[in-house]
Amino acid sequence: QAPQEEWDALDKYASTVGLDKILDLRGFYIKAGQMAASNIGNAFPKIWQNTMSVLQDDCPYKSFEEVRAIVEADLNLNLKLKAEKKVKLEDVFVEFERRPIGAASIGQVHRAKLRGTNESVVVKVQYPEVEGLFRGDVRTMIMFCKVAQPVHVPALEEIEVQFMTEFDYRKEALQLQTVRENMVRAGLCFVNDNGNADTVCCNKERAFNKSKSCCSAPSQFMGVCEVPRPYMDLCSKNVLVMEYLDGQKLADGLQQDLERHAIRNGQTLEDFRADQEQKDREARVAKIELMGPSAQEMDHYIALLDGQRRLKNLKAMLNNLFSWRRRPREEYEGKHTLPLNHARLVDELLYIHGHQILVDGYFNGDPHPGNILLLNGDDKRAKSFSWLFNLLSGCSGSP
Repeated sequence: QAPQEEWDALDKYASTVGLDKILDLRGFYIKAGQMAASNIGNAFPKIWQNTMSVLQDDCPYKSFEEVRAIVEADLNLNLKLKAEKKVKLEDVFVEFERRPIGAASIGQVHRAKLRGTNESVVVKVQYPEVEGLFRGDVRTMIMFCKVAQPVHVPALEEIEVQFMTEFDYRKEALQLQTVRENMVRAGLCFVNDNGNADTVCCNKERAFNKSKSCCSAPSQFMGVCEVPRPYMDLCSKNVLVMEYLDGQKLADGLQQDLERHAIRNGQTLEDFRADQEQKDREARVAKIELMGPSAQEMDHYIALLDGQRRLKNLKAMLNNLFSWRRRPREEYEGKHTLPLNHARLVDELLYIHGHQILVDGYFNGDPHPGNILLLNGDDKRAKSFSWLFNLLSGCSGSP
């Protein structure tokens, strides 16, 4: 075997053993695994990133009966109902999916529908024992570092302080609400007010805080993100209820887009990646910086593909109308098959986070791929691509 193949085999074995041990220990160690999956510090090989990626939202989860008990206990405490009138899960939610749509280090997330309004929501449920686990893990590491690596003690003590803010979902709901108001005020997120999305940003939000600029974002960034609305009256220490937004993880959306691009080039995904890696190696040897297409160039390319798609659909329609007895019916190609404008997505992500940090001073402090979604958007707002951004509540706002 070549040396690189030997390293890859070792990484695969070691990362699998490490993942099993992390899932056994849970607590802070899952957070550490998430850092490896996100390649914090650019320190982890691709094999480690892929192995640890399940920790971002696909950890082992608790049973529905345990989740019901946590939610009902917090609902009764939060709603301050009389002892003889215990609220049940069904009193608040007309539907509540038994299987979570995601599970990570401190809790899991379920889809549900509110009783009365029938609004789709997600319910984030915290594991009651997780705070004690985290505290114990960090304290253990601090004690060890005081003996062996004292230089790391201040950083770990700060990590302990910051992590402790994650264990009260009421604070997270307030952070989510604050970020949402900031994004609306800037025009980056539109909220429909009686059918007029601009009203909230340009009138109501100006009255909310006259010291901040309203709809200050450049036109190309207007309405590019969505931030789910928290239901403050249903949020408690261990339960966070927020608006459901339909989408997929950023990494998954980009993966599917790459697969479609490979097919358009008549290649398999593996062959396409191998070609790109070879070009990257050659560029590094030649000390050449490879540059991808700009957002404007991608717009032209997507428009060309869209024209081809429309022509193909027209031919399919004519065939289905006039030749249905002699030829098999042809399928139509939807806009979801068009490629993403990667350059524009990067521009928008950088602008959104830059605005949060430099203008609002209140920002997404945990932007790993599991906390950013690509949403299914309508044609009017999606423009040249089929998804919009969502900053999940899992991204802690930081003052």
